[in-house]
Amino acid sequence: MRVLYENSLALAFLFLFLVTFVLHGVSGAANYNAEQHLHGQPAISVKAYFTTAQFWFESFQNWQSELLAVGAMVVRSIFLRQKGSSESKDVEAAHSETGAEARLKARDRVPVGVAQRQGGRLEGSVHLPDFPTTKRCFFHLASFTSRMVRTAPK
Repeated sequence: MRVLYENSLALAFLFLFLVTFVLHGVSGAANYNAEQHLHGQPAISVKAYFTTAQFWFESFQNWQSELLAVGAMVVRSIFLRQKGSSESKDVEAAHSETGAEARLKARDRVPVGVAQRQGGRLEGSVHLPDFPTTKRCFFHLASFTSRMVRTAPK
């Protein structure tokens, strides 16, 4: 059970991915079969639809746009700053004074068991992931799912 607990976030996202992937296949197969019917072609099963070029083209097209969006946010957040954001680096700090090494140096200066409040965060303590980052991940997942639902046959 400890392994499940330690990997619960990854397992939850894997579950969500698999559910949306299957739902994408089911709705895509329905669209594909409707178009096949219009052209007088036989319908195919959902399992067979997973092997079509159309399914993989649509999947990779969705993944490409999502990965580009997330990748752009990650790369830009390394170099760009936003005043007042808890997720951004300190605006006044030089680039060389930010990052993991700077946090480790700051933590080493704090006596054991004592935390200093700096910038709204407790330095030298363990933090949960920032809520806005988690919210943004769920927003991307929700937008991906809503696109699939909008393409489902009525």
